Amino acid sequence: MRFRSLILLGTLGLVCPQARADIAVDTRSLQLQFSPYGDLVSLRACLPACGEEGARSQLFSSFRNFVSLNRDTNSMFELQRHNGDHSIELVFRNLVSNEARRWRIPHDGYLIGLEVTRPQGLVMASGDTFLPREAPGFANWLETLRYVRLEGGDVEQHGITESLESLDLAQGWLGYRNRFWAAMIQPDQPVQAHPRTGGDQPEAQLDITPPRTSSIRYTLYAGPIEPDALKAADPALYGLMYAGLWSWLGWLCHALYVLLAGIHRLVPNWALSIMVLSLIVQFLMRPMNRYAERLQAQVRATETWLAPQLRQIKQSCRGAEQAERIMQLYRQQNVHPLYSLKSLTGMVFIIPVFIAAFNMLAENPWLAGVSFLWIDDLSRPDTVAHLPFSIPFLGSGLNLLPLLMTGLSVAAARLQNRGVADPQTRRQLDRRLWLMSLAFLLLFYTFPAGMVLYWTVNNAGSLTRILHQSQRGG
Repeated sequence: MRFRSLILLGTLGLVCPQARADIAVDTRSLQLQFSPYGDLVSLRACLPACGEEGARSQLFSSFRNFVSLNRDTNSMFELQRHNGDHSIELVFRNLVSNEARRWRIPHDGYLIGLEVTRPQGLVMASGDTFLPREAPGFANWLETLRYVRLEGGDVEQHGITESLESLDLAQGWLGYRNRFWAAMIQPDQPVQAHPRTGGDQPEAQLDITPPRTSSIRYTLYAGPIEPDALKAADPALYGLMYAGLWSWLGWLCHALYVLLAGIHRLVPNWALSIMVLSLIVQFLMRPMNRYAERLQAQVRATETWLAPQLRQIKQSCRGAEQAERIMQLYRQQNVHPLYSLKSLTGMVFIIPVFIAAFNMLAENPWLAGVSFLWIDDLSRPDTVAHLPFSIPFLGSGLNLLPLLMTGLSVAAARLQNRGVADPQTRRQLDRRLWLMSLAFLLLFYTFPAGMVLYWTVNNAGSLTRILHQSQRGG
């Protein structure tokens, strides 16, 4: 009787292979689930490791599996598992057609190998767990889901709602990414890829059609967009970092990333490390800041000197005569008509650092989920309360750091404008100050707390320096 039961259970396993449990593989960086057919049902990638406390993780899964391999039959697959010194190998072999799917999973890292005999196609889908987090305002720029193609040193990015034709991939990588994580695939032969796009497309999905061949190999990267992890997998994948920036700006981002990582080794708290980074960058930029402030002071002095005379000209004449007399005044005082743009010269050196710090902190996966004081997550706005209503473009969150950052900026600028003698010129400068402060508040209000913390400390340092200069001057 027992023997008959075993035969019956074995027969049911052959007839209903889908009833069998998935196969689990856990490594230091990955947790994988395979179907009995050799499809990769789901994958969880961890940074730095799945067993560490506070590890960041991303689940790659979809209703139709993370990676699905097309097949003509649902026949039973036989599994062979080999545990090597550096990797785990799973071989799923079709008992009818002898088709094989050979997976190689490293004990450490995010680079997975796949070899398929008699290939019929492959689908890689992102799933709901990979969708970007909702974000109001300008922060929505950061939370996007995009297709990425890396080939020949070039980087292409496309939103999943864009219209995108099929792609021929001879070499390089193709896949999709969100803010901190990416799923990329590289075939060893030319393939044709069909990205699913459109306004109603809920997730990223790549349909890959291989050539007519007896076998094909794929290399799959499923992991963080983090410099060390990407370079360990393939240096070409580093193109995912700061994509869209000029190469020299990308190098500046990387320099700031390395500096922040070095600070964190000495100060093992990411928020404090960001604050120290802001102070160090401000110290290194002191010559440029002083140069910019000197130019601004010259422009303010020129405006103060010319203001009464310009006012008199504008009150006494109109039209062409007014323009002629103003130009004559500029010539007499040896002032260029565009002298006010002189103050922007110093910004040529400051703005690239601003952009680099912005992008480095925006794409830094180590900040995800890190709390500090009232901040729940450095990669999200520091919402301290929710309003009973929603403000268009800004949402309903009450974010404290952008208000503090703006207040420090206004205080520093008011101190600088205090030395302007002409009352009307001072009012004009104050008006300009409030408009710029409002613009920066709208820009930063929905940005991640880590980025706003950096500029809050920067503004606090500027205010401290101006107070020190005014006391020394007094």
